[in-house]
Amino acid sequence: MRICSKSVLGLIGLALVISGCMNRLSSSNQSARSPVLPGKTAAPNSACYTDRCLQAGPSRNIVDPADYKYQDPSQYPDPTLRSQYIAPIRFIDLMHVDGSLSLSTNFQIGDFMVFSHDRYAIFSPEVAHIFQLIRNDLGGPIWITSGYRSPLHNAQVGGVPWSRHMYGDAVDFTTPSPNYPLLQNLCLKYDASFTLIYTDHIHCDWRKHPLNPAFYGQAPIGPAIGTHALPYYGPAPISARIVSRLVNHGQAIEFGVNLPTEEIEGSLIYDWQVTAAQNTVQLFTTKTATVPVSEAPFKIEVVVGGSIHLEKTWP
Repeated sequence: MRICSKSVLGLIGLALVISGCMNRLSSSNQSARSPVLPGKTAAPNSACYTDRCLQAGPSRNIVDPADYKYQDPSQYPDPTLRSQYIAPIRFIDLMHVDGSLSLSTNFQIGDFMVFSHDRYAIFSPEVAHIFQLIRNDLGGPIWITSGYRSPLHNAQVGGVPWSRHMYGDAVDFTTPSPNYPLLQNLCLKYDASFTLIYTDHIHCDWRKHPLNPAFYGQAPIGPAIGTHALPYYGPAPISARIVSRLVNHGQAIEFGVNLPTEEIEGSLIYDWQVTAAQNTVQLFTTKTATVPVSEAPFKIEVVVGGSIHLEKTWP
């Protein structure tokens, strides 16, 4: 009986050892298959999205560094935001990433970072998550027309010199049946810093939000977020003004908008309201508004791109 008991105990011990090894092996395989989710431990140079974390490598590894030459942030026109325009120090090498892999339920890596445009890229995990929330609110597809752009790619497509697309927190997008005011309100619902509505898409960016350490290292929290206590959202300062000129041999006056070049990347929408002397109101959705001089004086109001509000009286 003692021999039999020892044999049984030995078999039980061996079974426990094998079970433990199998459990560790299964755990290891599961860890390899399952990406680290936001909130879990990840390396400092990992950008963690809803479905997976992506490794970012140092900018010194870029094969063509001239394509990724960023401007000196001290030259940015708004001093309160200059710390938000520092150059990234790490990038995701898209050569080693499958663009069809999901970042969230409805978005893939290739929606925000396109290898055929840029080998190296960055994109804010926060903004990627926000777009999933916007997609959930819409209950239908979003077509992203532009996400990250390298400085070279940005210049090639006619992007403005300080485009937030180069900093990984801007998206141009549309939908199958676009309602741009609705899309703008959804961006603002999720604290967009700046929005502009164009004739064929809407631009939303989150330039006032903290820069992601995976791409910017221990990035300083800019004055727009910290010391000046400015909100994350709201229109960025933009120097625009209403201009006018006489047309039709002086019988009519044409109103237009002088816009700066640092923000505009296409054909914007315009909503004019011109109130004449007899309180008659004329509405225009064209780039300029023309009215007879005989109806002066005028109060002119215009909203450009759904964001830039301007007023003027004439004469």
